[in-house]
Amino acid sequence: RYRMEGRSAVPDYDFIATSGELVFGPGEDRAFVPVRLLPKRLGEHSDQFQIIIEDAKGGAIFDPQTDGGAEGCVLTVTIQNENDDLMRFSAAVRASRWVDGVVNMDALRLTAKSWKEEVVNAVTQVIEDDDDSDDEDGATAVKKQPSGFDWAMHLASLPWKVSIAICVPPPTILCGWLCFAMSLVVIGLLTCFVIDFAELFGCSANVQDSITAITLVALGTSMPDLFASKCAAAKDEWADASIVNVTGSNSVNMFL
Repeated sequence: RYRMEGRSAVPDYDFIATSGELVFGPGEDRAFVPVRLLPKRLGEHSDQFQIIIEDAKGGAIFDPQTDGGAEGCVLTVTIQNENDDLMRFSAAVRASRWVDGVVNMDALRLTAKSWKEEVVNAVTQVIEDDDDSDDEDGATAVKKQPSGFDWAMHLASLPWKVSIAICVPPPTILCGWLCFAMSLVVIGLLTCFVIDFAELFGCSANVQDSITAITLVALGTSMPDLFASKCAAAKDEWADASIVNVTGSNSVNMFL
């Protein structure tokens, strides 16, 4: 099997990422991987992506002395910009090249596109798409229609979904650190909202703070973790995310 991964090159902006299988017939000693490169803009830096071949079957082996080792084969492809000679004639091209060297413009466009899709999905997506939408015969399953309960939950959670989609950026910015920091901020704000709402309810209903703490506050801070851990355990083969979520949420609840 072969697949492609971008390094500084961005899929769908610098190249078309494809995947598939290489089949060698009797007596054949070579096969070809189709690669489609997209045109570069003036002033854009040269970029790289990798073609990875792995999961060899039928007695095929990889050379352990090459990139990828005995488990696979990795080829790094460099996409050169044929317009580099124009830099010396145009100050605008030199400025554009400097900006592209500081910030990968293609990666920035991909981030903006994915961020926009997250906000749109938060508004329009009533139920989550099933990852296993194809059956064993390869036929596409019929898309599940949302029920009345799904619509009610979507409308009730719509302000939260939209605000979180707007406030939390995609993990492609700053290697995911900005997404991590904004997630902590959003979690802290939601925790403060739940605590203040519980205190207001306890004051209105003349309920002691200790009672509201072990009922409303406990449910409000633990139920989201429960659903997140359940989804992670159902979708992940080893359920690592659910274990991390349980330990992390308990640490936050205890120390914050």
